[in-house]
Amino acid sequence: MSRGVHTVGIDAALRGNNGQALYPNYAGEPVIGVYRWLDKYHLALMVEVSQYEALTPARSLAWNILFIGSVLVLVLAGGVYWLARQIARPILLVADAAIQVASGDLNHTAPVLTEDEVGLLALAFNQMTGELRLLYEGMERKVVELRQAQEALREYQGSLEEQVAARTSELTQTNARLQAEIVERKRAELELTVAREAAEEASRAKSAFLANMSHELRTPLNAIIGYSEMLEEEVSDLGTAHETFIPDLQKIQASSKHLLSLINDILDLSKIEAGKMQMYTEALDVAGFVADVVATVSTLPQTNQNTLQVHCAPDIGTMQADPTRMRQVLLNLLSNACKFTEHGTITLEVSHVKPATLGSELLVGSPTGHDDGSGASKLPNGSLPQFPSFAPDAPLVVFRVSDTGIGMTPEQMTRLFDPFTQVDSSTTRRYGGTGLGLAITRRLCQMMGGEVFVQSEYGKGSVFTAVFPATARGHTEVAP
Repeated sequence: MSRGVHTVGIDAALRGNNGQALYPNYAGEPVIGVYRWLDKYHLALMVEVSQYEALTPARSLAWNILFIGSVLVLVLAGGVYWLARQIARPILLVADAAIQVASGDLNHTAPVLTEDEVGLLALAFNQMTGELRLLYEGMERKVVELRQAQEALREYQGSLEEQVAARTSELTQTNARLQAEIVERKRAELELTVAREAAEEASRAKSAFLANMSHELRTPLNAIIGYSEMLEEEVSDLGTAHETFIPDLQKIQASSKHLLSLINDILDLSKIEAGKMQMYTEALDVAGFVADVVATVSTLPQTNQNTLQVHCAPDIGTMQADPTRMRQVLLNLLSNACKFTEHGTITLEVSHVKPATLGSELLVGSPTGHDDGSGASKLPNGSLPQFPSFAPDAPLVVFRVSDTGIGMTPEQMTRLFDPFTQVDSSTTRRYGGTGLGLAITRRLCQMMGGEVFVQSEYGKGSVFTAVFPATARGHTEVAP
C-alpha cells in the first residue's frame, strides 16, 4: 500500500479500530467499507464495495413497491368512487323527493332502494310526508270551519249588540234598586248601632244598679243575721222554757244567709259584666287548698245522704291562681253535685295533664264512658274545645267533680251556663236556685285562663271538669 493514500477506513484501521462506514475511497468513489485491525500480525484488513453496486437491489425493490402502490391506489380510488355512488344515489333521491315536497307536491314519495340506514331514512321520509299530507288536509278543513265560525260570529255580534243594550237597561234598573237598598240598609245599620249603644248603656246601668243594690241589701241582711245569732244565744241562756224560739231563729238565719249568698252572686256577676272583677294570683298549694275546701263542704253531702270521695295526690305541687275565686269555683261545683244527688257518690279528682292529652282527659269519668255528643261547654256537635293560648308542653291542673245524680239531657245542657236560667222549671221548684252559680263559675274560670266543661247523661249523673294553667297568665277579659 502506498504511504500517501488515506481514507476514513484506512485511517481508522491503522489506529487499531474495528468497524464499518460509508466514505469515498482513495479514488473518490463512494464505497461501503469494513475494517479490522489484526494486532497479532500488525496488519489492517479492509473490504470495500461500491455503494452503487451494493444498493442496486434496494433501488429495484423501491421501484417495485412504488409501482404496486400506485396500482393499488388507483384500484382503491375506483372502489371508493363506486361505493360512494351506491350510497349517494339513494340519498340524492331522498333529497330530490324533499325538494318536490317542499315545492308543494305532498303526494311525491322517495324510492326505497336499500334495506340499510338510507332505506330506513326513505321510509321515515315517506311516513313524514304522509303525516304532513294528513295534517295539511286537516288544516284545510279547519280553515273552512274557521271561516264558517267567523261568519256565524258576525251574525252573533249583530244580535249581541241588541242583547247588550237590553241587558244594560236591566242592569241600570237593578243598580237603581240596589242603591235604594243600600240607603235603606245604611239607615237600618244606623238604627241598629243606636239600639246597640242604648242596650250597652242599659247593660252598664243594670250592672251598676245591681252592684249598688247588692251593697245596700247586704248591710241590713248582715244586721239581721247578726241579731238573729245574738237572739239565739240569749234564748239559749234563758233556759229550756224559751227553746221553742230557737228553730224559728235558725230559719231566719238560714233564709238570711241564703239571701246573702244570692246577693253575693248577683254582685259578682255585675262586677264581671262591668269589667271590675280583679284577680289576685299567688302560689297555691293544691293539696292543702283541696283539703281546706273539702273541710268546708264536709257537711253538705250528709244533707242528702251522699258520700264524698277525694282523689288528690299529696305531692301534686302548686299552681298560680286567685285562692278566693278558686275556692268559689270549687265550692259551687261541689255544692251543685251534692244538691242534685241523693243517696249517691260525689267524687273530686285533681290531676296534672298536658294540653295534648286534654281531650282524652275530659272523657275520663263520663257517665257513658265515651263522648256522648252532648257537647262540652256548649260547643256544637259535642266537640271538645281547643286552647290555642296554651303552650304544647305547659302543665294544666284539672279539677273533676262527678256525681251519680239526676243528670241532664243535651237540650238542657245548652242553657246550663246562661245566667238567671235553670235547666228545667220542675228542677227549680224542687231544688231551688237562681241559675247564677254555674254562669259565675264559668266566667271566673275564663278570667283565670281556664274553662269548665260538662258531660252528662240523664238519670245517670254529670261530670264537671275545670281546667286551669298551672302558671298564671294574669287577668283575662271575659265578654259580658
